[in-house]
Amino acid sequence: MKVGNKAFLPVLALVISTIGVASAIAFVKLSEVDATSTLMLRMFMAGGMASALAAWPAGKNTEAGTVGTARSRRAMLWLLVLSGVVSCVDLLSNHWAVKLTSMANTSVLMNLSPVFVALLSYLFMKEKIGVYQVLALALSIGGACLLVFDGSASVAFSSQSVTGDLLALNSALFYAIYLILIKSLRDCFTSRKIIIWNSFTCAVLLLPIALLTSPKILPDTVQGWVVIALLALISQLLGHGLMAYALRHVDVVLASVSALARPVVAILIGFFFFDEQLTFVQWVGVAAVLVGVWWYKRPVPVVRPVVQAKTPSEA
Repeated sequence: MKVGNKAFLPVLALVISTIGVASAIAFVKLSEVDATSTLMLRMFMAGGMASALAAWPAGKNTEAGTVGTARSRRAMLWLLVLSGVVSCVDLLSNHWAVKLTSMANTSVLMNLSPVFVALLSYLFMKEKIGVYQVLALALSIGGACLLVFDGSASVAFSSQSVTGDLLALNSALFYAIYLILIKSLRDCFTSRKIIIWNSFTCAVLLLPIALLTSPKILPDTVQGWVVIALLALISQLLGHGLMAYALRHVDVVLASVSALARPVVAILIGFFFFDEQLTFVQWVGVAAVLVGVWWYKRPVPVVRPVVQAKTPSEA
């Protein structure tokens, strides 16, 4: 297979996107304000950065930016706004999950998005799921249960960690919806336009919520602002922006497989920077989730019928 610039750049975008999205967990942990204010500031900053980049003279743009008819344009604009609302629910659940539970739990549970993509495709697009795919989904869900309930005697649903785990699952569901919407939008809008609309839609929705519920809206120190700026640049612009770019050029299977590296990145960040440890049962859960998602996404071998040669007596 010949690999040129057109093949290399989308794959590189996927790699950087994976690292960028996974690193959001560390930045949220370090933020001086709560999850709602952190996300609101992240989106305002990301929208401003993306708008500045869009205004930068970029020469000829090879990406499609318009749709055919006025009616379809209105429909796609509403879909663009809807993607921003869905992204808001996804990321707000994501940020609060990071605040309430461990990085490992958050990252692996949110990596169940392919499971939700499969279920949504079956329910709404009538795509059939094979027996092996059902088994793979069951393995992923079982691994998630091992990760959350690690066998440590605390079967009592203690406080905030279970809430954080449920929020992580909710984030996985809405991220799956977000990916389906973005895949449709990429036929009509540039990745920069998508990231600008998503960022400002989410920020405007979160502003009144942050004003009503957050004890503190803005960071107190320069370091706190740097964390928000890095979150906007690395996690939003590079992470989600490059994923939107790659979804137009790369096979969907390759894009979904790239998400498998996110828990690994997040677990390593948690291990080296936040001193988070996993029990043996949780490691088994991590392995089960990753193997299950890989198993679901692997190509099904094509069985070709064996043509039996005729014997001389049959000829």
